[in-house]
Amino acid sequence: MSAVKWEQRYKGFSPYLCEFCGRVVSRQLEMLLDKDLGISYLYREEDSRRAPSSTEVCVLCNYALSMLQGKITKFTEEEVLNTYTTRAICFPYDPTKSWMELRIHGKSESKRNAEQVLCCQLQGSIMDSPIWTSSNPLDPVKQLASANRWLKNCQENHEACNALEASLNASCPTRLIDISRPTLLLVCPPAASTVAYAALSHCWGGGLPIKTTLNNLQEHLVAIQTDALPRTYRDAVTVSRELGIRYLWIDSLCIIQDDPRDWEREAARMASVYEGAVVTIVASWGKNGDSGCFHPPKPSMAIEAHGQNSLNGDDHISTTRLYLRPTPDPARYLGNSHLSTRAWTFQEVILSRRAVVFTDEQLYWQCTSVLESEDGLESSNHLLGIRDSLPSLGVAIRQPDIPLYELYNSWEVATQRYSKRFLSYPSDKFAALAGIIQMFQRATGDIPLAGLWKSNICKDLLWNIPPNTHGKLDTEAIGALNIPSWSWAKLHCPVDSQAGGKEPCVKITDASVTWSGVPLISKIQHASISGLGKLVKLAEFHAQDRVGQCICKASLFVRFENAFDKSSEYHKVYGHFDECSQEIREPLTCLVLYKDARSFSRYQGGDVLSLSTLFLTAVQDTQSKSTYHRVGMGMFYDVPQEIFDNCSETEFTLI
Repeated sequence: MSAVKWEQRYKGFSPYLCEFCGRVVSRQLEMLLDKDLGISYLYREEDSRRAPSSTEVCVLCNYALSMLQGKITKFTEEEVLNTYTTRAICFPYDPTKSWMELRIHGKSESKRNAEQVLCCQLQGSIMDSPIWTSSNPLDPVKQLASANRWLKNCQENHEACNALEASLNASCPTRLIDISRPTLLLVCPPAASTVAYAALSHCWGGGLPIKTTLNNLQEHLVAIQTDALPRTYRDAVTVSRELGIRYLWIDSLCIIQDDPRDWEREAARMASVYEGAVVTIVASWGKNGDSGCFHPPKPSMAIEAHGQNSLNGDDHISTTRLYLRPTPDPARYLGNSHLSTRAWTFQEVILSRRAVVFTDEQLYWQCTSVLESEDGLESSNHLLGIRDSLPSLGVAIRQPDIPLYELYNSWEVATQRYSKRFLSYPSDKFAALAGIIQMFQRATGDIPLAGLWKSNICKDLLWNIPPNTHGKLDTEAIGALNIPSWSWAKLHCPVDSQAGGKEPCVKITDASVTWSGVPLISKIQHASISGLGKLVKLAEFHAQDRVGQCICKASLFVRFENAFDKSSEYHKVYGHFDECSQEIREPLTCLVLYKDARSFSRYQGGDVLSLSTLFLTAVQDTQSKSTYHRVGMGMFYDVPQEIFDNCSETEFTLI
């Protein structure tokens, strides 16, 4: 919009806006009210820099800068204060929505760029959303109005959610907290009963101020002192009461923490607990029990635009109120929250049929049917595609008629995310996954193998260390659980997966894992994978020009030995070793899992292949010469077909 048009239509703003921000807001109003589908780029003159010493402070400049200060942590406080708006982009009006996006770009004196994305809504469409209209942080009861609406809508209108609830065969938890009276207490409902309850997902932090033990169990069955509860627990009680739910499940109170048998039994039933809950209360932003669920959201900024319109030849002064808020970032509320760093909390959200998520921005709702945000700007019923913000495995499993390969792909995504999380006790590595392993097993009928699956074992074996990541063995977990060398669970670092190839090259004859006690909760007694495949001995293995550096970051060269004529030649391999090292100290053998024909031919007209392989070392203390440990995986390219064809199939066992 030109300066003349702006001055004619909009006479002023309350509170004060600088000329640049006035043009930005007026342009947004033009697009919203007139349904203008263009994109407007507005530039601020270099000499109209926003300075902290200005006598008249523009509220929009201040608001954007306060958002930057809380969002862009890499900027120093001085840099943020000296940031000034250089450009604003008003995105086109979308007739299907009542809001529009505004991007405010800036740069600091050090020339680093910054951006704050805001959304704006007109007054008429948002009066029922307190997060937009309140000028102060909301009290918990007002904030829970959205959660009440979501739960009621889900129970009354979501066919998929109701069908799932009707098909549930989840048993009642062993213990629940009765919150119907001022004095809380533990109760033990009959196992066959169906009781409506909420569950809490939270971070324990450095310890718990209250927990159920053998010594105080009888006391908690009579009364639990509310004053002794940490803030997160008290907030969970408030949420459950506002949602009309009488019972609440909290792990530290409903599991006897110093009784190993009770812990094993309850940990194995985790899938049933979270699946059976009416809703899971997710305290995503807190680092411990004292943080609480509720975080005061940043109030919206309201701007009144006083305009002048001509109607039948007469000037008419109108006032339009506009609300601005930061654009929601759903990737932060789970993907980058403190809750997402802990291993135990991973399955809790996946297993839950419904979840109300408390973040430092606002409330979110997730169920089998939809994802919603408190401000209404985030809304989706295509949950399978939201992989950056939601664990997709639970959603995928609950979709009717989903192809089996998509379920296994979702499992790979789940293991990648889980491997990035931390455990206080490494011996819990499988226990913290037991719930979703049981859920996946019911959905597929497959057999779990220490984090892998029997029907998908060749593909699952191709897990690897991501680029620029150093492999690190989790020695405590390996010792406590006897984790086999072929399982990604042996590592204390992120893992990734490879696509494999079009043609499998191994035949698995047996794959099994036996446990010393409760599966997934106890120690592995025996684990092995046996089969028939092509084993290629590497005659030489080295990293060129990588002296003094770890081999896991290098492109490596190996010398294949041709089994037919004993000749050899060098080939390049992109290796991912499970443990970071500067050299390979033992002879290596490659087990070829997949092959793909390349799209061109070389080597005197012969075909070439790409091979997906495992790096193996022979186990010396066994009677069989064909028993191996996995030490990594590799991708070979341009390997002559004859080398592969001349390699005979051999029996092997991985342990």
